[in-house]
Amino acid sequence: MRLFIAIYLDDKILAHLASIQCTFKKYGKCPPKENLHLTLKFLGEVKDPQDIITALQEVTLQPFDLSLSHIDSFETGYHGTIIWVTFAESKELILLKKKIDHAIPALKDDHPFKAHITLVRAGLADKKELQNDLKNTTVEPLQMIVRSFSLVKSELLPGGSKYTTLATFSLLEEQ
Repeated sequence: MRLFIAIYLDDKILAHLASIQCTFKKYGKCPPKENLHLTLKFLGEVKDPQDIITALQEVTLQPFDLSLSHIDSFETGYHGTIIWVTFAESKELILLKKKIDHAIPALKDDHPFKAHITLVRAGLADKKELQNDLKNTTVEPLQMIVRSFSLVKSELLPGGSKYTTLATFSLLEEQ
């Protein structure tokens, strides 16, 4: 099964991101609001997740705040353009990522971590129009408290990805 580790977003942030998606849906495919998340680590194909679940149960950290920051885009060789929103810098988020990496060291990242939420997978868009829309879009610096992270199964279906939470891990103070 195809797995990743993610932070789910609160309703206030989801609603704001869905409103931003409306501006950019003309450029391509928008994941449904309920699929928006912050990926901490993509694990790829895993036969049995039990060892991962056991290891992640040992990750401890106090709950922490995350704030939305800004919108941007990058071009990919095969998806066209990805439009995303990022978070303000967070030492706690980086620490959580490091603790997860330490808990499952055999599962390496294939690229550097960048805290973002993919809003649109755009085709080959008119670059001037897209840049103008990006420049004119305001991301409210909404905050949420991160109280947990989840191990998620991703199924790639013809209508889009289907996500199933396999386990959720609460952030608690270290003992």
